[in-house]
Amino acid sequence: MIASSISANELMGKKVRFLVYLISLSMLVFSLKYSQNVSSFLTNLSQDELLLNLFFVFCAHLVVRELLHFCFPRPLGTLSLPRHMYYLSISSWVLAGFFAFLLHYFKYPDFSLSSHIKFFGGYVILGAGILAQLEYSTELSHLIPTKKQPKKTTFANVCNSDIIYLDICNKFTKALY
Repeated sequence: MIASSISANELMGKKVRFLVYLISLSMLVFSLKYSQNVSSFLTNLSQDELLLNLFFVFCAHLVVRELLHFCFPRPLGTLSLPRHMYYLSISSWVLAGFFAFLLHYFKYPDFSLSSHIKFFGGYVILGAGILAQLEYSTELSHLIPTKKQPKKTTFANVCNSDIIYLDICNKFTKALY
């Protein structure tokens, strides 16, 4: 297991949480255009009304994500923490799509069922399919420590190295003086 000692909530610090929220916000912007281009029924809605609906879905998605991380903070069995968080992310996107489906289904009962399904499909395909991968990469990059820059090679570092014997360093030092 990569990081069984920490939970999903501990990994989701302020920086990671902010980046993941930005990814969710990108879905709101994309859905604003996508929904109007895919559904002839949604083109009848004003931009403000559609934006408000998408903002409700965005907020619901954030709440669902936080609830999932609160209710399932640690992976079960042999599942690694990054994979566990990836599954939570996929689940949150599917649930956000389901919420979007229900919101539009009950708010606009005259719309075709295919319009609501396309709206749900956008969240599942783009959110759970693509953006969940981006979130996974973001979370994983903050879980695995980055490699430190190699030290500059200086005379002191060379002399302290296990490769070069101390007497060679002493002879070289005496030759300099």
